[in-house]
Amino acid sequence: MERYSDRIWTPSEADLLAEYKFIKSEVKELGKDVIDALVSCSVSYRRRAYTPYSHYNVGASLLTTDGQIFGGCNSESVAYSPTNHAEGSAIAAANSEGASIPNRKFIRAVAVCAKGNSGPCGECLQRIVEHTDNCLIIVADTEGEVVRITSLKAIFPYNFNPSHLGK
Repeated sequence: MERYSDRIWTPSEADLLAEYKFIKSEVKELGKDVIDALVSCSVSYRRRAYTPYSHYNVGASLLTTDGQIFGGCNSESVAYSPTNHAEGSAIAAANSEGASIPNRKFIRAVAVCAKGNSGPCGECLQRIVEHTDNCLIIVADTEGEVVRITSLKAIFPYNFNPSHLGK
């Protein structure tokens, strides 16, 4: 195992500090009213979720770089794999309304509302990274209380993104 010790990767302290500063700066710049609006939207969409199998309702909302808010909820299929996740539904809604035109990098913040203390799943993180280099990730409980605020880079630092394909 000694031969692999130089290949171990973790975020550096400098990267972690830079990400902490990014999160604090974004929270301050967005302000309480915008964050509350995002959380409220995600709580509202959670109530619309179609979950006859898992009964695990999730609502999500996203803030675009130009200040628009879009929401989505999960919608299950009996076959499970065609199930739509809340974050993906919010991204699809934003795309449908033209938020990705002319720039695919349009997400500034994402709020997720679900039971328990969990953020977006891996599939949803991959969908988010498609449309931003970094953004806030706000996690709220079912009552709309903010549980955690972090960033995409903090929870998905070693991601596969469009830059790997020269995009």
